[in-house]
Amino acid sequence: MDQFEELLKLLRTISDYLDKGMIGCEQVPVDDILYIIQQEYERAEIDAVNAKEVYQKLIYDCIGRNDRKGLSYVMQAAIEQCEVLTVLYGTKATGFDLKIYPYKAELAYYKNLEKNAGYLSEKEVAPPKSSFTGRGAVYTAITGGYDAVHEPLVIDDRLDYYLFTDNDSITSEVYKVILVDNEEGLDPVKLSKKIKIVGNWDYLGDYDFTIWMDGKLQITGDVVGYINDYSKGAPLLCFNHYSRDDLYQEAEFCAQINADKPELISEQIGRYRNEGFPEHFGLIDACLLVKDNHSKLLQKTMNDWWNEVRDYAKRDQLSFSYACWKNGLLYDTSPLLSIDNPVVRTYKHTF
Repeated sequence: MDQFEELLKLLRTISDYLDKGMIGCEQVPVDDILYIIQQEYERAEIDAVNAKEVYQKLIYDCIGRNDRKGLSYVMQAAIEQCEVLTVLYGTKATGFDLKIYPYKAELAYYKNLEKNAGYLSEKEVAPPKSSFTGRGAVYTAITGGYDAVHEPLVIDDRLDYYLFTDNDSITSEVYKVILVDNEEGLDPVKLSKKIKIVGNWDYLGDYDFTIWMDGKLQITGDVVGYINDYSKGAPLLCFNHYSRDDLYQEAEFCAQINADKPELISEQIGRYRNEGFPEHFGLIDACLLVKDNHSKLLQKTMNDWWNEVRDYAKRDQLSFSYACWKNGLLYDTSPLLSIDNPVVRTYKHTF
């Protein structure tokens, strides 16, 4: 539980104790409550001073009347207000320098459903037949000492588990460790990206479907259940991005944080714009990818995606949407956040 949840838990406890008569109004830590409210408003970049003054007046009015029930209502209102601000304006994820916006992932999910339905209707073709049945494999990669092994907490007997690496000292109790050759002399990051994008055909072609997981992920729930819940027939299932739906905005962000050379990103994105790639086409968080190994269109799209990552920015989310658009590939998503869901846990990258 992060600090924000701890603070909200404090407000809930105070409200409950007031409502049950377990504490008096004079025992309420007013300064702490106002601090919580102020912090949440400031994170949402809304006038925190005005909000603090309003709640301060309400709280002291209730204390002056010794109105426990009224003060409990004020606490409940503060809790609901903080939660609404978190949903609308995001909150920082614990240990990560990023903001997550739950409603954006849900909105992207419904937009993607509409896009898929509209595209299929326009083309008058049936949805691809891919229910991800048959033999399945989970695979991940750790290269160049990037990330640690996060053993799955839930193991499904219907799946096999593989870990690809260039480090012969890595071991796992669950994953079958496969040592890979780096014949192309790729840097560790791009070697991992290649395994991620096309490795399911290079190494796991005998399986009917594969589940890629970034090295920062740990399985904590029912992966097969997740697939069954959200696979709608497309040959690929993935998470929507937690903050953006536009490749051009993602490019600006990546340049700002030096995810790769700004001039390389600029050249790459300039080419996409010149080819007519649309704004707000959609953006995924590519940490978990469920793939149909039998789909030729998916394989073609993934090959094009890998060519972009190999030749341009290593930030693979910059080229995924372009590769899908170029090939007319439909993919399924879920309304879940990659960083907050019952299926996988996300850790900060480690070296």
